[in-house]
Amino acid sequence: MKALATATFLLFGIVSTLGGHPPEALAFQESQGAPPQVATGLELPGPDGATLHFKDEAELLDFLRTADVVSSREIGMGRTGALKLRLEKNGQQANAAFRMVDERSASVTTLTGKKYRNFRDSYRYECAAYELSRILGFDNVPACVLRTIGDDEGSVQIWVENAMTEGGRVDAGLPAPGGVRWFQQTQLMYLFDALVFNFDRNQGNVLIDGQGRIWFIDHTRSFSMEEEVENIDRILVCARSVWEKLQTLDEAFLTERLGPYLVSSDIERQIQALVKRQEKLVKHFEKQIKEKGEAQVLYVMMPPPSPEPATN
Repeated sequence: MKALATATFLLFGIVSTLGGHPPEALAFQESQGAPPQVATGLELPGPDGATLHFKDEAELLDFLRTADVVSSREIGMGRTGALKLRLEKNGQQANAAFRMVDERSASVTTLTGKKYRNFRDSYRYECAAYELSRILGFDNVPACVLRTIGDDEGSVQIWVENAMTEGGRVDAGLPAPGGVRWFQQTQLMYLFDALVFNFDRNQGNVLIDGQGRIWFIDHTRSFSMEEEVENIDRILVCARSVWEKLQTLDEAFLTERLGPYLVSSDIERQIQALVKRQEKLVKHFEKQIKEKGEAQVLYVMMPPPSPEPATN
């Protein structure tokens, strides 16, 4: 599967690689945006055209933990042998992905020939990624919980309905949604992948829904003990709200919040590596702000487009 870094997106009406610089006209003026709206999961697209209704995020997470498994089948994509579940509780049905992978090796070599040491591929990191995204205040990572089904422990993540993979979009010859919001979301993805050391981002684990939202999925190979920040030069801007939270992360706080979702024997080293990457990202943005000014580096995330009014 082609790496996402090699994909080409249509941004602002011009062809630009994902690492390209935005045009000067962008300016990221706060008056053109709105504060980021972190979804609570009150309403989500469900299977077969249904709409899922949850009181709040806590109720959605409880549904993923406790709903009955109506059916299960192999997804047939990726390397983790994930299952697609149909869950039901209180008359409401939803699809979810169940990942059980938990493998370890001294090292792994990617298709590009790069070697990573202390490799761990674990379902637990899906929940860690979700938790960290909520700490940072954005909602592009679908809700996820730890759960045991039968004899298998794994992660259960709400299914993103009415979405296609980035690879599917490219293969179909469809243009990327484009525009400022698209650029902001790809930049957020780059930042998040760098922070959690997700070296496995590709066109198969980037989803695009009907609202043009990019969903970041498949983080089982993240949270490495590597302290390097990969591809930092392509991280150009940052949501102001994420920037403010990024600066506050420390080892004690991250251990408390992420510890339950990391591998017990590796928690200390994983958290220390995460903090090292966070510090490097903070310095990166401080340098960019000093050189370019806040208005060119920090932005307010644009909200999704409003539904079009019905016509008679």
